[in-house]
Amino acid sequence: MVSRSYPEGDRFVAKRSSMSGLSRRTVLKGAGAMAAGYIGSTILSSPARAQTKKVKLTLPWLPDSVYSYAFIAKNQGYWRKRGLDVDVARGNGSLPVGQAVHAGQFDIGIINSAAVMLLATRGVNLLSLGLIDYNSTMGVAVLDDSPIRRPKDLERKTVGQTVASSDAAFFPVFCNRTGVDITTINRVNMDANVRTRTLWERKVDAITGFASSILPASIGAGNKTRYMLYDDYGINLYADCIIVKPEFFQENRGLCEAVVEGLYEGVAFELTRPKESLDIYLKEVKEMAISQTAAENARIGIGIFTFSVLSEPGIKQHGLGWSDTKKLDDMIDLVMKFQAPPNAPRPDREKIFRADFVGRHKLTPQQWKAAEDGIKDIVATMRPT
Repeated sequence: MVSRSYPEGDRFVAKRSSMSGLSRRTVLKGAGAMAAGYIGSTILSSPARAQTKKVKLTLPWLPDSVYSYAFIAKNQGYWRKRGLDVDVARGNGSLPVGQAVHAGQFDIGIINSAAVMLLATRGVNLLSLGLIDYNSTMGVAVLDDSPIRRPKDLERKTVGQTVASSDAAFFPVFCNRTGVDITTINRVNMDANVRTRTLWERKVDAITGFASSILPASIGAGNKTRYMLYDDYGINLYADCIIVKPEFFQENRGLCEAVVEGLYEGVAFELTRPKESLDIYLKEVKEMAISQTAAENARIGIGIFTFSVLSEPGIKQHGLGWSDTKKLDDMIDLVMKFQAPPNAPRPDREKIFRADFVGRHKLTPQQWKAAEDGIKDIVATMRPT
């Protein structure tokens, strides 16, 4: 293991664990490593860097600012210095993206962890190479002046949902665990593109979905919104993870490691340098920066991502990408009960979720505290008192 200590401040701490079976790797050393805040970093060999390997990576959804880390990785050259030219594409939902990666349309994808489990029950086998963010931010959104203050208040109200979205399957679980009689609720299925607007226009009393999709647009448009997170009611679901096809991993382990390392370096940058992250995102994703509220929307999205990562206290000790195996097993239980087809085989967690490249990047206590202090307004919305 290579281990050095660096001054704290705007740097993050990264640890490099020794790995076997990598035929094409070197360790970045000297001043370059210090400039990047690295203790160690996997890169491809010099001939590979000269040729620059093209890689196709897809996001699970639109290129929203919650995915700023990918654009930071590209902008800051975290992949380029590893000999990679990574193309970042938009997605159209975790399940279709997972299927596209499995079909070989993309080399690597980022999708919801529950979707990896659900796809496995359908015979679409993928490998997770590490978590990206932790709190799924699934829940129920209401306007700030709504009389709905607790779950029970949803009874005899109208709730807008996108049935195809993975959050919809967990709304009955939320109602069951909070004593809400779901039969009294008028649930309306609607397209994800109009769902949030129906809340603003008060055509529904509440909507379900991911806060990472709902809140930036709502707050940016001046519609103050409150949230009831499923996570706060015992429905603990991890968010996105990095996925590949098993065969691709076996044939391209070094490449996978380089992509993952670049992503986590981007995550660390986003967590510790949010203002610079905002500038980079608006520069890299010009189509998302054309409206007058673009900067505020993007700032909120970055804050939600930070909230999600900091929601998992275990990464303080274990580093970015780490996951709690018990929580993963509990997630599989929920997926099998509420989402999987009848008589579907239970996914084998040890065959799906790998941890080869996780835990190398950590925030210092000072950086963790600064990140927490920087999202107090987001926390007030996500977890209103």
